[in-house]
Amino acid sequence: MEVYPEWIEAGESVSVHITVTNLDPNCAQGPFNIELVDDSGVKWWPKKDTDYGCSGCGYVIQDGALKIYAGKTMSEWTDFNNIAQTTTLYLKVGGKTLASAKINVKQDGPVKASMECKPTVVPLDGSTTCTVYFELKSADTITLNLEEIDFGGKKVWPNGPSSVTVNEQTVTLTPTNMQEDLTITINIDDELANYYFGKPIYRTYINKLSGHSYLIEVRFSEPSYPVSDIITVIYKDTRSGTDKAIDYGSTAGKIISTAQLVAEGSNPIGWTVFIITNLPKLGKAASEIQWTFEWGVDGFTQKMTTMQLWGDDKWKSLSLSLSFWELSSHYLLSHFQGRLVFVSLSCWLLDISQHN
Repeated sequence: MEVYPEWIEAGESVSVHITVTNLDPNCAQGPFNIELVDDSGVKWWPKKDTDYGCSGCGYVIQDGALKIYAGKTMSEWTDFNNIAQTTTLYLKVGGKTLASAKINVKQDGPVKASMECKPTVVPLDGSTTCTVYFELKSADTITLNLEEIDFGGKKVWPNGPSSVTVNEQTVTLTPTNMQEDLTITINIDDELANYYFGKPIYRTYINKLSGHSYLIEVRFSEPSYPVSDIITVIYKDTRSGTDKAIDYGSTAGKIISTAQLVAEGSNPIGWTVFIITNLPKLGKAASEIQWTFEWGVDGFTQKMTTMQLWGDDKWKSLSLSLSFWELSSHYLLSHFQGRLVFVSLSCWLLDISQHN
């Protein structure tokens, strides 16, 4: 469960994203009573006499009871208006608390701050500039120090990638200078991706950033609450001309054919040339395997829009790849006495990379 924004002025509104997943791939679950309540036990959601979801959506909520189908996820957004005080919301299903989220109401202080990022939709290798606006509410002189910048739940400043830069780290407000601003530039580049996810075996995970939304959160010494905005990263082909010239679309069967010719001595290119010419493809595929099994890399954090990272098609591709590997390894073992088993594994890696 997520609340956005986490910090609001008294009387403002919030949006709450509620998700529940049925981890059983075979059986539907429910109906269970589902409710969102606050600290005092007052019910906020679902609304009385309102149905949610549908059988085609994978879940149904009727009369406050949730039925969720096998392997499906319930996803509902709901808005609450005129929030007067700090409140914690609890999601209860079948009487058990599954999640909680806090709505923070800003207390009156000497400084009011807000932030806006432009553009909010950023392509890979693009950038966004976030401007933090300050307004002094008292007759005092106050100095504000930038302390931390988070991108999608991960700290990226200070001591982060050079992809994140600020025009200044300190802002001073006085009775004669009651309004100021500070700008933060975030480049959606290879360095940011490698810092966010971890460095892959081959090249970069920048493409993994696309198709998701990220909360950018900035903290200062004053006020006590962070300021934030959300950006969405969209896909753009970031490959160089050299990379585009590499045929990542070669099928596994072509490589096996080449390997067979090499092994039988009828292809003059030899093993060395065969391996070198296929290294870029194998490297890219190896990075995909590293990503899939999270070997030395980090996945997405919670402070971003919840999305399904593994779709049915990709699992189907993985299943087909495994079947292909079994068949190809059997073929190679029977024809080459085990000398080319590693090639069948390479083909499996390539097959997965083609479905990415």
